[in-house]
Amino acid sequence: MIDLILMDFQMPGMDGFELARTIRKNKDPNPVPIIILTSMGKTGDSRMCREIGIQGYLSKPIKRNDLKMTIGSVLGLIEKSKADTKDLVTRHSVADQHRQTLWILLVEDYPTNQKIAEKNITRAGFNMILAQNGKEAVDIFKTRKFDLILMDIQMPVMDGYEASQRIRDLERQAVGFDPGLKRIPIIAMTAHAVSGIRDKCFEAGMDDYISKPLRRDELIALMDKWTLSKAGTVKALLKTEALIHEGKKALIETDPIDFEKALKEFENDKEFLTEVLEEFIRTVGEEQLPKIRQALVSKDADTLKQEAHSIKGGAANLAAFELSKAAGVLEDIGKTNHLEHGPEAFEIFETAYLRLKNYTGPSKAGL
Repeated sequence: MIDLILMDFQMPGMDGFELARTIRKNKDPNPVPIIILTSMGKTGDSRMCREIGIQGYLSKPIKRNDLKMTIGSVLGLIEKSKADTKDLVTRHSVADQHRQTLWILLVEDYPTNQKIAEKNITRAGFNMILAQNGKEAVDIFKTRKFDLILMDIQMPVMDGYEASQRIRDLERQAVGFDPGLKRIPIIAMTAHAVSGIRDKCFEAGMDDYISKPLRRDELIALMDKWTLSKAGTVKALLKTEALIHEGKKALIETDPIDFEKALKEFENDKEFLTEVLEEFIRTVGEEQLPKIRQALVSKDADTLKQEAHSIKGGAANLAAFELSKAAGVLEDIGKTNHLEHGPEAFEIFETAYLRLKNYTGPSKAGL
């Protein structure tokens, strides 16, 4: 039994509309839902889909989240409002439907800017709460959950930088009670297009920024970017921040390697373990560590991810779990492409490496 048909529009002999029309001639009382995928969308396609009985329509290139949401809507796995039950499911309808479930915290002190931003946000379908300065934003953040924060930079009482830092501190404290807690994206709103503003925003814990005056299309696109497709990224960033703080504590509380466990994994072959460990330490120190340092300088996320991933696995195989966890944090930073966490995480990584290299504990001496 077929539950869903994903159909390309451009096909030799018979295009997607013709094939869908042929399928619908069977007059099945429970027709299989059809989603058309096309790279040649044109005026009138939506009308044609409704006439034939096609439930979904997506333009290529197709984003993973758009496809997931469309399939969910077509199969009834995602609840739709009564007004939408007869509508063709498209990328735009999926986005509109998703926005209705999201809450935005707008942090803005100037009345005119408040009105403009609120109109753009609510007309796009988002729900919104207003904070008029950074302190008010932090207080509101303590009382309820949000999906996105739009943060003005310059405000009385408390500016956007300090407010963002305090929100990140609250998240780090909360993750100990709820490891699945989602890190909330913060978008800076600034009228200052000066050099270094981006780095300063990231250092304060913000994820992106937009220049004033706000342009509606640009604002909504940026909000969709962070609320539709970044759930995995923000969760990874929260995990990264928590691990960085855990790493600082671990460096003074644990040995850099569990030699008893390592020896057991190597079937008590001390000579072979020594050989592998020394080669691993040499490779990391002479080849990989310089590559990671350069990747952070040049903002090369791919190299950072690849080198850190290999070190994470190699260290784990040697029961050097401190170094493995530190490398895992760097790997997450490379995956998310948020290199603002890099210097702090690299410092922990390098310290963990040096502790392993210089370790002279009784287990190692026994080798």
